[in-house]
Amino acid sequence: MAKRNGIAERPWWRIVGPLLAIGGSASVAVPAIGQVATSPQSSLGASTALAATGQNGLLVTATAEALYDSNQLRSTDSLPLPAGTRRDDFRYSPVLSAIYGRNSGLISLSVNGLVGRDFFQYNRYLDRNQYLGGGSAVYHAGSSCQVGVMGNYASRQAGIRDTTASSVPIDTTTAMPADDVGRVIDNVVTASTYGANAGCGSPTGRLTFGGNYAHSTIRNGSAIRNFGDSDADTFAGNIGLGILRPGQLSLNGSYTTIGYPTRGSNVLVPALLLNTGVKTYRIGLSFSRPIGTKLSGSIGASYLRSDPSGGQAAYSSPAYNIGLNYIPSSRLSFGLSGSRDIVPSTTAGALFRVVDLLELSGQYSLGTSIKLTANAGFIGNNYKQSFAIPGEPARSSDTTANFGLGAIYSPRRLFDIAVHVDQSIRTSSPVAFNYSSTRAGITLAVHI
Repeated sequence: MAKRNGIAERPWWRIVGPLLAIGGSASVAVPAIGQVATSPQSSLGASTALAATGQNGLLVTATAEALYDSNQLRSTDSLPLPAGTRRDDFRYSPVLSAIYGRNSGLISLSVNGLVGRDFFQYNRYLDRNQYLGGGSAVYHAGSSCQVGVMGNYASRQAGIRDTTASSVPIDTTTAMPADDVGRVIDNVVTASTYGANAGCGSPTGRLTFGGNYAHSTIRNGSAIRNFGDSDADTFAGNIGLGILRPGQLSLNGSYTTIGYPTRGSNVLVPALLLNTGVKTYRIGLSFSRPIGTKLSGSIGASYLRSDPSGGQAAYSSPAYNIGLNYIPSSRLSFGLSGSRDIVPSTTAGALFRVVDLLELSGQYSLGTSIKLTANAGFIGNNYKQSFAIPGEPARSSDTTANFGLGAIYSPRRLFDIAVHVDQSIRTSSPVAFNYSSTRAGITLAVHI
C-alpha cells in the first residue's frame, strides 16, 4: 500500500467510490433514471473514510458519465404513450468533486463537496443540478480509541413515472386519477445525514466495544411523491471478545425508528391505508478471523423485528452479514459481501423494505500502474405493507442484478484515470417497474 507523508494511503477509488460509484456497484451511489439511491446518505462514507485513515492533502476528481435506461417511465408496452413521450431515455452527467483531509495527530478532519448536472436527452424538463457536501472529524484517544462526528447533504433529480393532480382530473369516487398520462414528474430529492460514533480496541484484540448514532432525512420536491419523505434515527452498539485469537466474537445490536411525516396528510392516498412509522430491532453475533495470510473477514447471523406504529402485524426474520477478502497473490484480490436489513421505503408505497444485498468483486494489477476491476451483485427488495399510489400499482418485490467492469490507470503519483461500465437489470412484481440500464463513465483524479 502506498504512503503519502509517511501515512499508509487508502486507494483513492475506494474513498471516492461512494461519491462516484467507481470500482463497485453503481446503483447505490448514483441512482439510475427514475430511481433514488438506496441510501443517498451513503456518500458520507467518502469523507469519513478519509478522516479515519488520517490522510493529508486534496483530491480533486472530474467525471463524465452517460446512462441509458430502457424504461424510465416505469411503464409497460401495453400502455399508450402521449405524443412526444418516450419510454426510454439517456442521461449525461458531468461531475466535479473534491475531498480534503488534514491530520494533526490527535485529530483528523475531512470535508468533501460535489457539484454536477444531469442532462436528459428526451425529457429535458428534468435537467437539474446535483450537489453534495459533507465533512467529518475524528479524535484519536490513545492508540486504540477514537470518537468521530460526521454529516452531509445531497440533492439530485429523481424523476419517476407518475401523474399529477394538476394534469389529470381526480375521480372523486376513488380519489385516484386515471393512469393515462405516462409522464415523468420533476422531483428533486434531498437527503441529509449526521451522526457520531465512538469505539475502542482493534479487530484482533482481546476486547473491543463501540457505539454510534445516525439521523437521516429524505425529502421529495414533488407533493405527489412526499409519501416517501422519511426521518430515521438509528442507535447501535457492539462488544467483541478475543476468541481463537486472532479471532473475535462480537455481539451487536441496533434500534431504529422510521417516520413518514407527510403520509397522514397526503390527500391522494387514503390515510387509513398507511402507517406513519415503524420501529425496528436487530441483535446478532458475528465472528471474524484471518485464516492464514490470504483469507480474512467476518460472518454473522442476527434476528430482525419490526413493529409498525399503526397496529398492523409485526414482522420478524433471520438476517445475516458477510464480508470476506481473499488475496491469493500480490496482483489478485477478491471480496465478497452480503447482508439483510430493514430500511425505509422512500421510493415506493410501502411501510418498509426488507433488503438483501450480495456482491462479489475482484481486482487484478497489471504491473504497477494499471488495475482492472470487476463486480457482480444482487439486490432484492421485499415491500412490506405496500399500497397503491396515484399512477402506480402496489409493489410486491423486485430483484436487481448488477455487473460492472473497470480499469484504473496511475501513470504518475499526481493523477489517476478510471473508466467503468456497469449494467443493471431489474425484474419486478408488478412488471411495470422492470428496466435495464447501462452506465459508462471516465474519471480523472488529481492528488494535490
